[in-house]
Amino acid sequence: MNYSVMSYTFMRGRWKDLYSVEDICRWTATLGLDAVDWVTTYGMPAAELRRITDSFGLKAVCHTFYADFNADTEAARRSALDSVRRGLEDAAVLGAPCAMAVIPGRRDCPRDQARKRISSGLREAVCLAQTAGITLTIEPFPGDDSPFVTSSELREMVTSCPGLKITYDAGNLLTGGEDPVAGYLALKEEVVFAHFKDWVCAQPPQGRMMVDGRRYAPALVGEGVVNYPALLAAMRQTGYTGYANIEYEGDAYPPHDATARALDYLRRVDASFR
Repeated sequence: MNYSVMSYTFMRGRWKDLYSVEDICRWTATLGLDAVDWVTTYGMPAAELRRITDSFGLKAVCHTFYADFNADTEAARRSALDSVRRGLEDAAVLGAPCAMAVIPGRRDCPRDQARKRISSGLREAVCLAQTAGITLTIEPFPGDDSPFVTSSELREMVTSCPGLKITYDAGNLLTGGEDPVAGYLALKEEVVFAHFKDWVCAQPPQGRMMVDGRRYAPALVGEGVVNYPALLAAMRQTGYTGYANIEYEGDAYPPHDATARALDYLRRVDASFR
């Protein structure tokens, strides 16, 4: 498996001011990895972020940005298309072959209606991406109001938006009540990128409510409920050759340490197949 660092793991919450993009690149290289998924450009011109990435001998494997095609007004949804246009321009400068649009849910819009609302904007976004030579993806997003979590919901989006592909998130898909291996196998023809993250079951007030009716809190990959040995075996057997982000949203470990620990675990699982 090819692994990549996800900048969001570092640039979030209490940790966001403790790391620079140079720190992320330096840690990526130290771990022996060659790729970063830049989640936004952190207010930096994409050309400068590309220069820094290149200076460490790394590449941008994906560029992730926010696109609210689930907004409650047509004007806001048109603005989301402008966000995609800018994101794709940045992805091209970064040299990223794929991009991921983050599209959360809304409490005031039922999930099935949200998928219909989102599809219209996504179809246009996919056309923009194809013109730019970039593969646009979505992921199963967590939360009980998320418009798409399960493989069937993601399949619905791919069917309604020809050319759209999937960033497979093992942890998030599990929160829809679906086995991550079964979900991957159902989507494998559309998966071009992956996020590896994990969860543990939680009790209020900890964690957040998910589509399967349970509460989950973030965990380090290998310390939660996702069966990564089974998943890695399935991805290996189906010939997946892309990258997988190491994602961590918890605070039990500093982001750089969490990434190193998760990578060590995943490499040991990989080694067990040889």
